[in-house]
Amino acid sequence: MRIQLDCRLVGELIEERGGVSVFLDQWDSRSSDAHERLSRATVYRWMNGESVPKNRELFLRLAGALDVDSFALVTVLEGDILAAADEVLRIVQNSYGAPSWLQFVHGFFGRHIAWPPEELAAVYFGRPWYVQEFSHDPDIRANYYATVLLCHALKPPDRRPQVLHFAYKHPSLFHARWLQYGLVRVCGASGALHHISGYTAQLELTAPDEPIRVETWFGPGAALFRIASLHPFSHELVAPGGTVGDALRFPG
Repeated sequence: MRIQLDCRLVGELIEERGGVSVFLDQWDSRSSDAHERLSRATVYRWMNGESVPKNRELFLRLAGALDVDSFALVTVLEGDILAAADEVLRIVQNSYGAPSWLQFVHGFFGRHIAWPPEELAAVYFGRPWYVQEFSHDPDIRANYYATVLLCHALKPPDRRPQVLHFAYKHPSLFHARWLQYGLVRVCGASGALHHISGYTAQLELTAPDEPIRVETWFGPGAALFRIASLHPFSHELVAPGGTVGDALRFPG
């Protein structure tokens, strides 16, 4: 597999919470029975990259315990982005199969009546998603890149990346189902964009609290766009011809 658990980040976040002993105490306090408890050896294997959570449930419980988006806890072998995108596609197209821990992607990718997956946020994070929307009216203007200005909540000294998921739907096509087409990951003064095609881009901000600019295609048809994150954020749709600057761009 090109997609792996980001053991470095897992270790950093566990240490930030006081170390393995404190993490295990917090984990046990959230567990309903003894069968859900972890051993120190298991946690150290995750931190050392020697193993991954054995299934979707355990992986999402880890993300919830660290209060970080599940996509922030995965990393891709350097130079294998396109192969990793193909692996995600194969997982989405098949209801079952290995690796079990990556099955959480079913709730995000593909066409969905309800998006993002409410159960994931409620069960594993104990709260709803933060969601904001904006629309595209081609009768006003069409076939251009619109700029969205994002203000994110997670900033240093917090080491947790914030992930913002992007989806859209047409009012009449595909029964008005949502399609997630990518995500933006912000950590410190760095931003990274990942498109479902495997395309990626990176952007360095001048400061960690600087809003991040994202460009997305407004085509010939009407569309409703939605941004979702497990942590607070705000967005502003910049008027065409407004202030320009470096931006992350989703391919049209």
